[in-house]
Order: sequence, then C-alpha cells, then structure tokens
Amino acid sequence: MKWIYGLFQHACSVMKLSHDGSGLPTQFSSALLMVSVYSLLELANHIQAGTVDLSLFFSIVFVVCVYTLVLRNALTGLIVLIGIVSNALSLVLGAFGTLTDVQIVMMALIEYILVFGALINVIKHNFKLH
Repeated sequence: MKWIYGLFQHACSVMKLSHDGSGLPTQFSSALLMVSVYSLLELANHIQAGTVDLSLFFSIVFVVCVYTLVLRNALTGLIVLIGIVSNALSLVLGAFGTLTDVQIVMMALIEYILVFGALINVIKHNFKLH
C-alpha cells in the first residue's frame, strides 16, 4: 500500500509538470515492480480495445528489459510513470464507454505534453537551471 501511495504522489507531481525524476525506483526489484504495473495496464488497454498482437508483447518485453536492465535513470522512469498514468486514465475512461478518435488523440497529446515537461524538468534539475 505504501508503494501505491508513493506512485500516486509521483503521478500527481508529473501531472502538475513539476517532477524532476528524483525518487523514482533505481533498485532492480522496485524498478521491476513499476514496469510490471506499466505492462499490465498496457496489456489491459489493448485487451479492452481488442488490439492484442505479437508486436504488443515484443514492445512490452522491450520496455521491461530496457528499464530494468539498462536505463534506470530519472527520464526513463518518468516516461514509464507517464505511461502508467496515461494507461490508467484511458482504461478508466474506456470502462465508461468506447473512446472516440478525438479522445484518443487528446490522450496522446496530453501524454506528449507530460513527456516534454518531464524532459524539461530533468534537464533543469541536472544542469541546475532553476
């Protein structure tokens, strides 16, 4: 429960475009847990949309391997966290009814804005550009 609350706090600061990547999982076990949540939400979204194929499984395995084995840094962690927030939001909205094309485009636009904001915050934090 403590882990879920921590994830929620990080997600709230990502949504406010104020997260610089500090405090995200860097240990193997916690990074694996975070990327597992991302993988399950991604799979659930594709099952709900009926678009499960082999490329989905390859992309999930790629994200899991890259984040847990190679790039456990602030920016990659923020991108995975934004993926968790985006997938959870679209899963909830999809449960209320079918998402239209406009809603899907808006969700993608919000996700791109969050990734861009995370990139800017990580750069500001690493170069001390406050």
